[in-house]
Amino acid sequence: MRFPSGMQLALATRLATLKQQLSGRGPLCLLVGLLVLGCGGGLLSGCQSASVQQPAAHSDALDPEKPIPLASREQVEAHGKKWVLSTQGIATTKIAAQVLKDGGNLVDAAVAASFAISVERPHATGLGGGGFLIYYEAKTKQAHVIDFRERSPMRTHAALFLDRKGNPVPERSTTGGPSVGVPGLVRGLAYVHKKWGSKPWASLVEPAAKLSEEGFPIYPDLAYAIALERTELDEFSASRKIFLNKNGTRRTQGELIIQEDLAKTLHSIAQNSESFYRGKIAEKIAFTARKYQGILSEADLAQYTVKEWDALRAPYQEYEVLTVPP
Repeated sequence: MRFPSGMQLALATRLATLKQQLSGRGPLCLLVGLLVLGCGGGLLSGCQSASVQQPAAHSDALDPEKPIPLASREQVEAHGKKWVLSTQGIATTKIAAQVLKDGGNLVDAAVAASFAISVERPHATGLGGGGFLIYYEAKTKQAHVIDFRERSPMRTHAALFLDRKGNPVPERSTTGGPSVGVPGLVRGLAYVHKKWGSKPWASLVEPAAKLSEEGFPIYPDLAYAIALERTELDEFSASRKIFLNKNGTRRTQGELIIQEDLAKTLHSIAQNSESFYRGKIAEKIAFTARKYQGILSEADLAQYTVKEWDALRAPYQEYEVLTVPP
């Protein structure tokens, strides 16, 4: 999906960077999901909190050609002595903060935030995507790069995004079945939780399921995205049901978004993360991809593998920068 030009992202989608002082001394820092400089996000710390409040605007008046104004620094800045976390969703930030308050570690908070933001920010992320995670272990000074990005289905071929004359068809790579890759998010989060998490898996997934069931009001940035992609949303029955009214008009700012099917999937994942990659859910994912001329198969889902790399290191002034290798 295209992003409004006024929404500047400081990190790639679902990139999670963790730095944890395992020795038990010093501050804990967590940066999860999309570091937002724009609207719709929330920032919480160990000693104070702040939420982004977008200037009042009704979505009927939103112009997809004009960017949404950025929030002021005062609206998004917070400080903490023990930990700081930032996500691009107000409810998501609260969920992740509660995990830390309940004694969870930073990986627990990252897992909970990743599932919650998949509910709260449907135009930017979701269970059908993937991500990277950089985990820095202060005690050993080792940096782990976990790669769970989406991958191309096994049957992908060069002509998939071309017309009969061999010319590129850009929309085939962004909308519909051919654009669907093999999702890595769920298996990737399960991987990092198994290695470094401390709280029960279900307790980190269920808050997202509850958010999906109870819903949340459409905020300005989501209203903007619905306006921008109304035509594409109308092409598919599932997206029509959630984001459009029965008469085909788009849903507007302040209306409640409830995602019942997503909640069911999250409940299943809470019981067993592999239920997303094998069994009924996997069958439905592959069937829907084929329904819209895609090539994603059940075998693609079952065979998806999380990868682990060494981080690239580079000096910058008095700092050492850690990043994902190419």
